[in-house]
Amino acid sequence: RTTTNNGVHHPSVVCLSAGTAHLPQYVTPHNGLPLWESTASAAYLMQHPTYPIPEKYMFVETTSYDTISNAFFTRSTFTDINGWKKIIVVTNEFHIHRTKAIFDWIFSVPNTENGSSPN
Repeated sequence: RTTTNNGVHHPSVVCLSAGTAHLPQYVTPHNGLPLWESTASAAYLMQHPTYPIPEKYMFVETTSYDTISNAFFTRSTFTDINGWKKIIVVTNEFHIHRTKAIFDWIFSVPNTENGSSPN
């Protein structure tokens, strides 16, 4: 989704994932709290030296531990609620085919409120 701020278009960015189900959760040494993958990614993007994303366009999802949950919580927490109709999923080459199949599957299910899918 693109929003306008003084004539400048900024995409809304959703960073996904609490972590990986098959690895231990990283815990920060200074306070003993978990460091979610999504919050670490969001912090990086907001502090990017060339193209920082303003905080008001940054969203994080800290519930999922796998690709199916990434897609489900993206839809149920962000796209359906905010009315976002287009998303771009960024992942790595290893996961791209599985990720596309899962996101296509999750986003093809009709919305229970209005019977339509976001695609």
